[in-house]
Amino acid sequence: MPRLIELSADLAPGEAYRGPVVYLGTFSKELVPGLRVAWAIGSPDIIQALTTAKQSAALCSNGMAQRIALAAMRGGLTERMRPKLLGLYRERRDALAAAMDEHLSDWFEWDVPVGGMFIWATARDRSLDTDAVVSAGLKTGVLVAPGRVFDPQGEDRSGLRLNFTLNPPDRLDEAVRRLGAAMRLLYEQVA
Repeated sequence: MPRLIELSADLAPGEAYRGPVVYLGTFSKELVPGLRVAWAIGSPDIIQALTTAKQSAALCSNGMAQRIALAAMRGGLTERMRPKLLGLYRERRDALAAAMDEHLSDWFEWDVPVGGMFIWATARDRSLDTDAVVSAGLKTGVLVAPGRVFDPQGEDRSGLRLNFTLNPPDRLDEAVRRLGAAMRLLYEQVA
């Protein structure tokens, strides 16, 4: 499936991009999680506005990190790593989704994502405050992120964000099994 930027760029082949789409990317998802180097593709006026905004927020970027990213691109490292990472992430995403089907489906619903690094689960009972789920999970050694921290107003209390990239399938299964046990205890306390 083509990206919006690709569809927009087809309108003026061979010229500098001047379309309405702004495309953002980062090496933190592709190369190294701690490598905070990103890029933007957009029309010259948009890039100038983004540059001004960036400079007002931070006067100096990490030059070493930028050089590492540039060397990785020039050496083809990102292209060589991409298929391996995608395979690894797909296996872990599928393991997390299977564990969630087995241990969390009574309390949450979710879609298996096509991309990304997380599964977003929504409580079937919208009155469930996922801050309580986070607390219950911590007691069993499992950390998940509550929906409110991803909501600009901090009001979404029914969502959970679960990461699948760090842990192998067996650890993901164990973590979700523990989270399911925490959910049972949480609902027993309410009843």
